[in-house]
Amino acid sequence: MNIESGHVFILSGPSGVGKTTFQLELLNTIGEKKVQIIPRYTNRKRRPGEESGFEYNFTSDAGILQKLFANDFIHIERWGDFYQAIETSSISEIIEERKIGIVLASTFGAARLQAEFSDFVTCLYMWTGDKTSLRDPDCLKSDFPQTKELRDRILKKKLEDGFSEFEVKSLDSERFIDKRMVDNNLDIAAINGRLRGQEKVTVLPNYRDDILGTVKEFLDIVENKCGQVFKPLNKKHEDIPF
Repeated sequence: MNIESGHVFILSGPSGVGKTTFQLELLNTIGEKKVQIIPRYTNRKRRPGEESGFEYNFTSDAGILQKLFANDFIHIERWGDFYQAIETSSISEIIEERKIGIVLASTFGAARLQAEFSDFVTCLYMWTGDKTSLRDPDCLKSDFPQTKELRDRILKKKLEDGFSEFEVKSLDSERFIDKRMVDNNLDIAAINGRLRGQEKVTVLPNYRDDILGTVKEFLDIVENKCGQVFKPLNKKHEDIPF
């Protein structure tokens, strides 16, 4: 990879917006070795189909505490009932080895990484619409089109067993969505404030049934930021204007 220095794209966005689907489609499009997914540590139980070492390194409560005690984390936060933490060395290694990486974080985590690594990171926020809709003061209302779309995606994921049994236990569908949206609204409000404050955040639209369009948008950002051009590897993506 011929880039002057490594670069990490910090991907934020509300629960259910499609961050995992995007990452899987990205790797399927350009190959698994072109962009490195940086896993976070979590004490959450695995969901169906999840593998340790992709988005998460699954550990116990004691495992989280042990790494905290060793000062291994640059950022740790609570999301729902569980903790998610980013290891400092995982970011530093991507930059030092001149690779391109993606790490998931909340808006608050993204701000922390941006303050630490400055020009070596780019903050992206995945949303169900465009930047204008995300800056709309009504974006936290349940009947706002993009927010309603987000709630629909969370329900669809729940019905397809996309969450662990532990996460949904004792909650019916509507109460489960409401619980997820408590954290989501905090994150959406935070990014709304950052955008209105003219901070450096790029909105990555993830419209319904257009995940390849989201991949294309991301690869354009990579090319503009890093000068790195990736081409699709298989026939499924040949008609996309990469």
